[in-house]
Amino acid sequence: MNRHLLLISTLLLLAFPSFAQTWEKINTGFNYILMGIEFPGGQSQTGFAGGESLTYMGDGIVIKTTDGGTTWSQLWTGTDQGIEGISFPDLNTGYVCGWSSYFAKTTNGGVNWTTQTPGSDIYYYTDVDFKDATHGVVTAQTNTGFGVYATTDGGATWSTGSGLAGVPYGLCYVTADTYYIVTINGYIQRSTDGGLNWTTVYSGAGLLTGIDFFNPSVGMAAGEDGKLFKTYDGGSTWQSQTIASGYPLWHDFGWYDENTVYVCGTPEMIYKSTNGGSTWADDYIQSTYDPLCTKSCLPTTGQDISAVRKDGSTGLPLYSRHHLQPTIHRSAKEEAFTLPISRQARPQDGTGRLKAAPLQPQHYKTPQ
Repeated sequence: MNRHLLLISTLLLLAFPSFAQTWEKINTGFNYILMGIEFPGGQSQTGFAGGESLTYMGDGIVIKTTDGGTTWSQLWTGTDQGIEGISFPDLNTGYVCGWSSYFAKTTNGGVNWTTQTPGSDIYYYTDVDFKDATHGVVTAQTNTGFGVYATTDGGATWSTGSGLAGVPYGLCYVTADTYYIVTINGYIQRSTDGGLNWTTVYSGAGLLTGIDFFNPSVGMAAGEDGKLFKTYDGGSTWQSQTIASGYPLWHDFGWYDENTVYVCGTPEMIYKSTNGGSTWADDYIQSTYDPLCTKSCLPTTGQDISAVRKDGSTGLPLYSRHHLQPTIHRSAKEEAFTLPISRQARPQDGTGRLKAAPLQPQHYKTPQ
């Protein structure tokens, strides 16, 4: 889900601090675990989020905001069709995927949805990312293994990809026909033909949960036990780095510029680097360490800077910083959101997904 935030039942806004150094909660009004969020089209007011009531066979939901995340309205719900991935390449065209082999497309901003069948023998779809309205990739765990599927005609037809080394956990589009995937068994893989063929560019990383790129050369993958994996040469080589104490499970990254980058993870940790990832510092020292941050995104500029959390206890919301325009974590110029997840740092259901109970419908937003 390239440069997109994952949500839960609460949203977390992160704005790059220029003046204020605080985070603000915002209540979405929906008691769901939001797993993805996007503000398409280079703007920061209209956004979409998708999620689930439970992380295993939960009911699904898609919600929408037209005021930068302040208020949200329901677009769709589905029984046992919990949403794991969401991709909106523009304000009208969107794709969602998840449990019960559910995959659907909208061409009118979420008012109506048409189901599609990218693959067969699907246990659940794990993620989706479209580079434009017609070209995209969706990943899945099947009943007998794993799969990846690509389309060049908006889902009218699908082709099955090859070369996967494990169950895909995170997916991101980078440039041209290049996509990256991380798997739950520690592989970073790349496709340069729109998702049809995949080759391994790194292995042995342990559990990997997210990946994102600032540009075709600079990217990072998120792992367990505080580990990050960085490339500065387009994936040819990767450097391992461990940051923070307490063995956090990192999930996603958000760039303000090439030097300023954020990483979020569980339990409720957000770290920031101002030198391109060489060193990191705690950027959310007021954390209570209960929820989990899993994803991030920047709607106005298209850069990432939000995080998502899933919380298995009471609903810790999202947080936002003041300085940029709203995205996922929020700020006066560029914002971003994050969501809560279970505090457990290991998969609990055999699929690489963390188990989590429903959360309270809250999210955080930066003051105007």
